[in-house]
Amino acid sequence: MNARRIGLGIVAIGATLLMSACAAGQHAMTSEEIAGIDGQTADVGQIALRDIVIAPPTGGSYGIGTDAPLTFVVVNNGTTDDQLRSISSTAFSSVTQTSIAVQSGQAVQVGMSASGPTALLRGLTAEAAGEDKGLFPGESIPVTFTFQRAGSVTTQVPVALSQDGLRATVTAPAGADSGE
Repeated sequence: MNARRIGLGIVAIGATLLMSACAAGQHAMTSEEIAGIDGQTADVGQIALRDIVIAPPTGGSYGIGTDAPLTFVVVNNGTTDDQLRSISSTAFSSVTQTSIAVQSGQAVQVGMSASGPTALLRGLTAEAAGEDKGLFPGESIPVTFTFQRAGSVTTQVPVALSQDGLRATVTAPAGADSGE
């Protein structure tokens, strides 16, 4: 009787190990990780741009002619220093930015603190605003980043969702028990 129980236990353990390995390996759905952030990513040469996003608008959308803060992280994965020369977008008239130098092996946060470097998209164009007359959370625009050594990269940058957009009012159906 004990030998039979031990045998069944070994079979059960073996089956458990076999089943747990079904999702392992290079072709498993979990082998490709995706960042859990809302912003866009882009790479050019030794430079990695991460969490690129337009700050959420305070009034529901950015109207024609308004300015929009841009936030992102620049990571220099190379062995030589580089500098962000310019940022441009066809959706805005101009971009104002502070000098953004990125030393090799370092990261710089842009627009994330009062004392750090900043980038401001100035004057939303009527063409970019479209028929809705604004740029809304969840929409994206093309933005080009040009570095002294790494070159240029253009990527679609989203407008971040506002905190108000994340809150939903849920009401119980009529006659439902409120649990009180």
